Amino acid sequence: MQKTINDHFLNYIEDWNHYEYFLLGSYGSSKSFNTAIKLILKSLQEERRILVVRKVFATLKDSCYTDLKDAIDFLDLDQFFTVKKVRLK
Repeated sequence: MQKTINDHFLNYIEDWNHYEYFLLGSYGSSKSFNTAIKLILKSLQEERRILVVRKVFATLKDSCYTDLKDAIDFLDLDQFFTVKKVRLK
């Protein structure tokens, strides 16, 4: 499946004026992928690390981790990132 930036989320990706964001969209609307794009771009801009936690750990690898890896690949930024997986007990 070809990933793209959803036009609906362009302003969201560029906006850092808020502490919290409420995203609307149905399943498959690319909310998570576009959030990953936002985080990757911000991490480059401010030289930040990204830590992702999720209440239900079993789904983390198949969702957040994959979206971040896909965003890095989509933006062709592999040379700037080291992706690590740490399993918490």
